[in-house]
Amino acid sequence: PIPLSEDAAIARAFGQGAHAFFSGNYQQAYDSLSDAVAAGSRDPRTLYFRGLAARRLGRVDESEADFAKAARIEADALGDWPVSRTLERVQGQDRLALERHRVRSRLEVLQERKDAAARRYSQI
Repeated sequence: PIPLSEDAAIARAFGQGAHAFFSGNYQQAYDSLSDAVAAGSRDPRTLYFRGLAARRLGRVDESEADFAKAARIEADALGDWPVSRTLERVQGQDRLALERHRVRSRLEVLQERKDAAARRYSQI
Protein backbone atom coordinates (compact mmCIF):
# COMPACT_ATOMS: atom_id res chain seq x y z
CA PRO A 1 0.00 0.00 0.00
CA ILE A 2 1.03 3.59 -0.68
CA PRO A 3 1.60 5.71 2.44
CA LEU A 4 -1.05 8.38 3.00
CA SER A 5 1.34 11.29 2.39
CA GLU A 6 2.38 9.81 -0.97
CA ASP A 7 -1.26 9.11 -1.81
CA ALA A 8 -2.08 12.79 -1.22
CA ALA A 9 0.84 13.84 -3.43
CA ILE A 10 -0.39 11.54 -6.20
CA ALA A 11 -3.93 12.93 -5.91
CA ARG A 12 -2.59 16.48 -5.99
CA ALA A 13 -0.46 15.77 -9.08
CA PHE A 14 -3.45 14.14 -10.82
CA GLY A 15 -5.69 17.09 -9.98
CA GLN A 16 -3.12 19.60 -11.22
CA GLY A 17 -2.61 17.59 -14.39
CA ALA A 18 -6.32 17.26 -15.18
CA HIS A 19 -6.86 20.96 -14.49
CA ALA A 20 -3.93 21.91 -16.72
CA PHE A 21 -5.26 19.66 -19.48
CA PHE A 22 -8.70 21.26 -19.45
CA SER A 23 -7.04 24.70 -19.30
CA GLY A 24 -5.13 23.91 -22.50
CA ASN A 25 -1.70 23.76 -20.86
CA TYR A 26 -0.75 20.36 -22.22
CA GLN A 27 2.94 20.40 -21.29
CA GLN A 28 2.15 21.23 -17.68
CA ALA A 29 -0.55 18.54 -17.70
CA TYR A 30 1.89 15.99 -19.08
CA ASP A 31 4.53 16.89 -16.50
CA SER A 32 2.12 16.78 -13.52
CA LEU A 33 0.61 13.50 -14.63
CA SER A 34 4.07 12.03 -15.21
CA ASP A 35 4.89 13.00 -11.61
CA ALA A 36 1.80 11.09 -10.45
CA VAL A 37 2.81 8.03 -12.49
CA ALA A 38 6.38 8.20 -11.17
CA ALA A 39 5.03 8.44 -7.61
CA GLY A 40 3.20 5.14 -8.08
CA SER A 41 -0.31 6.03 -9.21
CA ARG A 42 -2.35 2.93 -10.07
CA ASP A 43 -5.32 4.99 -11.24
CA PRO A 44 -5.94 4.51 -14.98
CA ARG A 45 -7.29 8.05 -15.24
CA THR A 46 -3.77 9.35 -14.66
CA LEU A 47 -2.51 7.48 -17.71
CA TYR A 48 -5.57 8.40 -19.77
CA PHE A 49 -5.03 12.10 -19.13
CA ARG A 50 -1.28 11.86 -19.65
CA GLY A 51 -2.03 10.12 -22.94
CA LEU A 52 -4.46 12.87 -23.90
CA ALA A 53 -1.86 15.52 -23.09
CA ALA A 54 0.79 13.62 -25.07
CA ARG A 55 -1.63 13.38 -28.00
CA ARG A 56 -2.17 17.15 -27.95
CA LEU A 57 1.61 17.62 -27.86
CA GLY A 58 1.98 15.46 -30.98
CA ARG A 59 3.46 12.46 -29.14
CA VAL A 60 1.08 9.92 -30.67
CA ASP A 61 3.15 6.80 -29.83
CA GLU A 62 3.37 7.80 -26.14
CA SER A 63 -0.32 8.58 -26.15
CA GLU A 64 -1.25 5.17 -27.56
CA ALA A 65 1.01 3.41 -25.05
CA ASP A 66 -0.60 5.28 -22.12
CA PHE A 67 -4.11 4.56 -23.43
CA ALA A 68 -3.33 0.85 -23.80
CA LYS A 69 -1.81 0.54 -20.32
CA ALA A 70 -4.64 2.52 -18.69
CA ALA A 71 -7.31 0.49 -20.49
CA ARG A 72 -5.75 -2.76 -19.32
CA ILE A 73 -5.56 -1.55 -15.71
CA GLU A 74 -9.19 -0.42 -15.90
CA ALA A 75 -10.39 -3.68 -17.45
CA ASP A 76 -8.51 -5.84 -14.92
CA ALA A 77 -9.81 -3.83 -11.94
CA LEU A 78 -13.52 -4.22 -12.74
CA GLY A 79 -14.39 -0.54 -12.38
CA ASP A 80 -12.76 0.63 -9.17
CA TRP A 81 -12.43 4.18 -10.56
CA PRO A 82 -15.08 6.54 -11.99
CA VAL A 83 -13.35 6.59 -15.36
CA SER A 84 -16.35 7.25 -17.58
CA ARG A 85 -17.53 10.12 -15.42
CA THR A 86 -14.07 11.66 -15.31
CA LEU A 87 -13.77 11.49 -19.09
CA GLU A 88 -17.20 13.00 -19.87
CA ARG A 89 -15.68 16.32 -20.98
CA VAL A 90 -13.27 14.60 -23.37
CA GLN A 91 -14.94 14.37 -26.78
CA GLY A 92 -14.14 14.15 -30.48
CA GLN A 93 -11.12 12.39 -31.93
CA ASP A 94 -9.34 12.26 -28.57
CA ARG A 95 -12.22 10.34 -27.02
CA LEU A 96 -12.55 7.99 -29.99
CA ALA A 97 -8.85 7.11 -29.82
CA LEU A 98 -9.10 6.47 -26.09
CA GLU A 99 -12.32 4.43 -26.38
CA ARG A 100 -10.78 2.08 -28.96
CA HIS A 101 -8.31 1.00 -26.28
CA ARG A 102 -10.98 0.69 -23.59
CA VAL A 103 -13.16 -1.56 -25.76
CA ARG A 104 -10.21 -3.69 -26.93
CA SER A 105 -8.99 -4.24 -23.36
CA ARG A 106 -12.44 -5.16 -22.07
CA LEU A 107 -12.81 -7.74 -24.84
CA GLU A 108 -9.34 -9.15 -24.18
CA VAL A 109 -10.04 -9.51 -20.45
CA LEU A 110 -13.42 -11.12 -21.11
CA GLN A 111 -11.82 -13.59 -23.53
CA GLU A 112 -9.04 -14.40 -21.06
CA ARG A 113 -11.60 -15.06 -18.32
CA LYS A 114 -13.69 -17.20 -20.66
CA ASP A 115 -10.60 -19.21 -21.65
CA ALA A 116 -9.60 -19.65 -17.99
CA ALA A 117 -13.11 -20.89 -17.12
CA ALA A 118 -13.05 -23.31 -20.04
CA ARG A 119 -9.68 -24.70 -18.89
CA ARG A 120 -10.94 -24.99 -15.34
CA TYR A 121 -14.08 -26.86 -16.35
CA SER A 122 -12.24 -29.11 -18.82
CA GLN A 123 -10.07 -30.32 -15.94
CA ILE A 124 -13.15 -31.34 -13.96
